[in-house]
Amino acid sequence: PRATDIIDNTFILSLINWIIRQQQSKGELSSPTNEKRTIGAILVFLPGKAEIEALFRVLTRFEHYSLPTDSIRIHKLHSGTSPSVQQSIFEPTPSNTVKIILSTNVAETSITIPDISHVIDTGRVKESRYSPTMRMKELVTVWTSQASANQRAGRAGRTS
Repeated sequence: PRATDIIDNTFILSLINWIIRQQQSKGELSSPTNEKRTIGAILVFLPGKAEIEALFRVLTRFEHYSLPTDSIRIHKLHSGTSPSVQQSIFEPTPSNTVKIILSTNVAETSITIPDISHVIDTGRVKESRYSPTMRMKELVTVWTSQASANQRAGRAGRTS
């Protein structure tokens, strides 16, 4: 079935803020030797590029965070992302910095990002379907399958 509900970007922002605060309280964001760390990245699954851009606009309003703006690195990952940008997603972030990756289902099975510790899944995916009434293919947003949801959840802690 089609997923027609609007994605609540404010709720996703609240979840990200809560995760960051939990990491701060547990001391996961700091490193005693000030080296690059490999924990703490947040992966957000969204159905398409338009939804990624919408959430990116919400997240770049840094007044929502209790962290300085240089403590957050936001990356976009979809089929049109250039190889150089894709490469930056795999690089570890400095201490006291949280990496947030906004991705389509390309991060579901195609790649493994080593420092993902949290996954937020909107439960939606874009699919190409044939519409017999319009007699053409159309790109629609549908609910993801249970198998895909399990695969997405497994992205956290894959290598750490």
